[in-house]
Amino acid sequence: MKHTFIKKLGVFISCLGLAFSLYAQSNNTVDIEDDVYNFLRIAETRGLCDSLSPVRPYTEKYITEKLDQILENLDDEKQKKIVEEYKKQFVREDGLSLKKVAYKTTAEKGSIPVTFAIDFYNEDFISGGFYSNSSNNSVGYDFFGYMNIFGDLGNNISYRSLTYIDVTKMNLTKLGQYNIGWWWYDDYGDKADFVREDHFSDRTINTYRNYAVLPYSYKKHWDGSVYYLHGGLNSTGLTGWPFEIAGGFGMQGEIHGSFLDDLISFGIGRYNREWGAMDTGSSLVLNQNAHPFFGLDTTVKPLSWLSFSALTGFLEFPNQNYINGNAWYPRDDSGNKIDDIKDSFFFHNLFSMAEFNFDADYFHFDFGSTVVYPNRFELGYAFPLVDRVVYQNNVGDYDNLALFANLKGMYPGIGSIWGSVYIDEINALKTDALHNTRCMFAYQAGSKINIPWLPFTALSLRYSKVEPYCYTHEALDPEKNQPYYPHYICENYTNNGESLGYYLQPNSDELFVKIESQPLPAALFSLRYQFIRHGVDWGSASNIYSGSSIYSELPAGRYGPGRNNLHKYFLKDGTYEWMNIIALEASYDFNHFGVPIKLYGTIGYVHNWFTTIGDASPSKNTKYTKFSNDEYKENRGLVLSLGIKACAF
Repeated sequence: MKHTFIKKLGVFISCLGLAFSLYAQSNNTVDIEDDVYNFLRIAETRGLCDSLSPVRPYTEKYITEKLDQILENLDDEKQKKIVEEYKKQFVREDGLSLKKVAYKTTAEKGSIPVTFAIDFYNEDFISGGFYSNSSNNSVGYDFFGYMNIFGDLGNNISYRSLTYIDVTKMNLTKLGQYNIGWWWYDDYGDKADFVREDHFSDRTINTYRNYAVLPYSYKKHWDGSVYYLHGGLNSTGLTGWPFEIAGGFGMQGEIHGSFLDDLISFGIGRYNREWGAMDTGSSLVLNQNAHPFFGLDTTVKPLSWLSFSALTGFLEFPNQNYINGNAWYPRDDSGNKIDDIKDSFFFHNLFSMAEFNFDADYFHFDFGSTVVYPNRFELGYAFPLVDRVVYQNNVGDYDNLALFANLKGMYPGIGSIWGSVYIDEINALKTDALHNTRCMFAYQAGSKINIPWLPFTALSLRYSKVEPYCYTHEALDPEKNQPYYPHYICENYTNNGESLGYYLQPNSDELFVKIESQPLPAALFSLRYQFIRHGVDWGSASNIYSGSSIYSELPAGRYGPGRNNLHKYFLKDGTYEWMNIIALEASYDFNHFGVPIKLYGTIGYVHNWFTTIGDASPSKNTKYTKFSNDEYKENRGLVLSLGIKACAF
């Protein structure tokens, strides 16, 4: 037995050494906002490539393999040219390219070939919204400059460091305030006041809206904070949002590798991710609209139809003093402040998740679990082979756990249909999950249909519902709930102040329809419609128990109404905002003609109005009516956006 083990170990080491000695194929990832992801989804719908992994981003190696499959299954020469245009972006020649402001060199270290490359590019974006309520008119812009350093270390390991600076102005309009939980961001002279029920309604945050862009379409790319330029690049100009012209910065980086014929792959770094998505941007558990964070990803694929992925990372705090004003302060028995608690302390969390994936010719199924927990040395959550929900029972009920699953059926050339669910908390099966407020979950039903008479064209349909308080969590009291920390901890399902899951706020639903087409190698078009309803999270009509904000906190029995006795009745328990959004998007890539420039733009229309139940009591049978007043005005708007990318991209 001993000699057999040594022999097997020797074979493994030899194979690993051989893998390192082979010529490099880039294992760097491609950002999940790249157009190639939508293209691959459409090709998958047509049956031109194998089923795509729900764990993104993909590596360049993975994407080029899928593009090669598509080429093999295509007969039309014009459509092949579209695929070849995507492949070109992953081909980089040695030497200096003045046109693309890029340089690449290949060398050899021992018997291992290595590459080093650097390129520079920029992206400029400007958008304006013009509304029937002229006070909402707004214009915003982002001007980015990027430096990208990347390369390969043999055939199995790649590295990348992306640095960028930004000049930006993206004003927000304050809508009002929203009542949140017991322990959030308030400053009372006597600690005993914290447990008084009448002070529950006094804890508020500010609610803002970005009218320069279409709703739910803007994702900030600068990291952490920005610096108002009028104050100079120093700490006095540091702020959480560019209400006026400001300078921003950011950095992403990664090391990715794959071994043993892609049996094992890993990535470590800070970059955008989307896991558990049945279509681009559809994930309920880790959506592409979530901000990047530093983490370690691992995937094991022992069989062609079976894979297992795990992720552990450090979540980032939101610099959001403009939202909450001040954080909670601990006090002594006399009511004097003991120490100042910074906003960053409140959001000092880790995130872990794991996902099993099963793929067949006409069927996909995945399931997994997630956890947000304070930054403590908790190896059990990071260990991929012990479920996070089960493990919590071994260490105490401190943390924010969730389960998720996706079931998808596919027929090549026709399309796909799927159902997704994210379960934040369910109060046993005996309750009415649709009306018991403690049942906090999100679900989605969707379909992607191939349109065969147009090249690379598909219709996407989905309905998504995010229940009240989903993605939120009770702030943890150090005296009763949380070890290791002398201050309150927030474990809501967020990173950098935005949801890790779906982009809708809690207590919302959405009908999403999109036609996307690439009829030419350089041209992309899409027409999108969204119908969204959301419980208002500002002003006098916002319901204290509605759970309509990511910052909401479901009341616990020891301080207020028992959470098991609260009920929800969507549209029939308060004031709701309704939205119609229509957007026509187009882009044209002049790289097709040897010019490293890409133009893209959007023209959109948005109409929002409100409904209320007035003084009626919430119930299944309550009627709601449309209304408008100075606080909740019906509004129509036209939004125009234009962007340009130049040089290497």
